[in-house]
Amino acid sequence: MVHFQNIKNVLLGSLSEAERDIWVAVAWFTDRDLLASLQARLRVGVRVRVILLQDDINFGQYGLDFSEFKRLGGELVAVSKELMHNKFCIIDKKKVLSGSYNWTFRAANQNKENLIVIKEGEMVAEFCREFADLFARYTGREMVYQEGLGINLYLKSLQQEIKFLDQEISLLETEKESIFEKISRFLHQQNVYLYQNLKDLLHWRTQAAAQKAAQTQKQADKQQFEALKEEAKNFESNFSKNFENESENAQNADFEAQQDTRSPHFEPPTSAQNDLKSLFREIAKRCHPDRVRPEHEAAARKIFEAAQKAKAKGDKARLQQILETLKAGIAFGYDIENITEIELLEKLKKERLLQKEKLLEEIATLQAKKEWQILTSYQDLKAYFEEIKNQILTEIENLMKFCGKFKSEAKK
Repeated sequence: MVHFQNIKNVLLGSLSEAERDIWVAVAWFTDRDLLASLQARLRVGVRVRVILLQDDINFGQYGLDFSEFKRLGGELVAVSKELMHNKFCIIDKKKVLSGSYNWTFRAANQNKENLIVIKEGEMVAEFCREFADLFARYTGREMVYQEGLGINLYLKSLQQEIKFLDQEISLLETEKESIFEKISRFLHQQNVYLYQNLKDLLHWRTQAAAQKAAQTQKQADKQQFEALKEEAKNFESNFSKNFENESENAQNADFEAQQDTRSPHFEPPTSAQNDLKSLFREIAKRCHPDRVRPEHEAAARKIFEAAQKAKAKGDKARLQQILETLKAGIAFGYDIENITEIELLEKLKKERLLQKEKLLEEIATLQAKKEWQILTSYQDLKAYFEEIKNQILTEIENLMKFCGKFKSEAKK
């Protein structure tokens, strides 16, 4: 099939259908929508490789930012030693899109272009071989380009990718736990340091609101006073609860579980609770430390604790993942190199990519918190606490003056 119109949408539609692999060899690539589509497929476990030219069009001032593409696991090969002038894309080794069309804004909006969609087996295989040759030429690494041909290489590739992802995930989990622990300790220290000042500030805010409400008789001012009075009344108990939580969090860096258990609004629907309980029961049957062989006890305990945490925070996907690894018999310290089922390896890889993406998002959320910004901006936290303390004392002083002014006017 040949397309002379609406080529970009044809490309986007084909990319969205990819389930396993997208291979792109294109001279110039500056279209943000096409890049976003590739990144969307990466997020669901599709493997993406792109070969393009190393020049100012692709990497100059107006070029695309490929950092997110690479962070998601996309492989980018930039060619500088010769003019790589190809313009084709292979989807799942089953379909080829080729023609005059470069992946650029100009091609989409100004040029007269063409795109041919090829599904004929031998022609697709020829393009796969060509892409593999280009990849080897520009990277020095061989790649599998045809199912059933070099299947052992594909197996090894999957195994190595999973092992590498496991290492990345382990490092990311450690990083997340470290950041959360530091934030928890910071909040704990801040509350200890500023407790009396915060209590005094709330007292004087309440006093000022009371006097203002008495003078103006406005409903809004009365409501503000009542709200502050209630806050002051609950200050001690709320502070004690928060203090206990922060103390506990400083010793336990499991961010997600703490977030959910500390939230007063966290209450999964009954049906969800039933699903979670059912999954947890199935997991307990297979990995409760009291039910496994002695050599598996330590590994089973870790898995069981992970399942408990997932159940506590309502993470059904995590429970399903744990159960599937138990059913597959690969939960207790398995060696990934002993797994030879391609479908299982591809599934494990996809799960790890999603887990990695989730961890990166959680770390980004933590690093965006005000507390983390403070921690990374101040070398001396005591100096920060003193700065906040002085701000509080200044506000208290102004409130006291405000209250004194009202008293003076009341006497008159």
